[in-house]
Amino acid sequence: MRVLVRVAIENHLDDPQLLCVMVEEAPKSPELLRKMQEYEEARVAYMCELLGRYPEVRVGNVHMAAEIMVNTVELIVHKVIAMREAVDLQQFEDDLVAMLTRYLAPGG
Repeated sequence: MRVLVRVAIENHLDDPQLLCVMVEEAPKSPELLRKMQEYEEARVAYMCELLGRYPEVRVGNVHMAAEIMVNTVELIVHKVIAMREAVDLQQFEDDLVAMLTRYLAPGG
């Protein structure tokens, strides 16, 4: 879980404002949209496989949980990194990991 969060954070650190413009405002060709969809599907498939390795994961639908996690991490990291002046990255990472872990193993 921590690796998923850390990679997403690191991907947003180089130039958060430029990334914000590229993601939210720049036009996207059909080819780019297709590649973005393929990349997301690959991350969801990987997350499904990863979640299947852990019996302590207690969700009703692993594929849906994987989609929720992949998109939640991407959107939250994008919003926090690109839209704020400064953030304690370690605290942000720890809190996001804790949130996702609790989602996967409630009461655990």
